[in-house]
Amino acid sequence: MELVVEEGRVIATPVRSTVREGWEVDAKRIGAESVADSDDWLSFGNEGDDELGW
Repeated sequence: MELVVEEGRVIATPVRSTVREGWEVDAKRIGAESVADSDDWLSFGNEGDDELGW
């Protein structure tokens, strides 16, 4: 959903995109970087991580 404020009104417009749009490009970018140079992978959580204290 895209939200814009115009003349004191909030306008909500649905964003039309495909599921996981852009993931391929980002995965290639992250994979090309050294893990030591990038913490991007830390933002991808997995189910159960909280239980393990990660």
